[in-house]
Amino acid sequence: MTVFNARAVTIYLWHEIALILAVPLIDRFWDVPAFEAYLPLDSQWFLFGVGWVLIAVFVLLCGWVEDVAARKRPRLLPGGGAARMGP
Repeated sequence: MTVFNARAVTIYLWHEIALILAVPLIDRFWDVPAFEAYLPLDSQWFLFGVGWVLIAVFVLLCGWVEDVAARKRPRLLPGGGAARMGP
């Protein structure tokens, strides 16, 4: 959940592009007989899953920009540190 909160802007900006790119990517899967036989290529849930995989790729590739914009040290995956109270 920490990664979702820290990369909310990146997810918001790239989610639509990920879903748009998922459609032609899945269309290419129809050309592979093993994928056509064993994957639910016509399912909306499969499209949803491929979209989330693409969003994860965009977060890894572009998420550091969100850190730079917030004047923080760029990190590949934010979070993981213990919460502190006080200075």
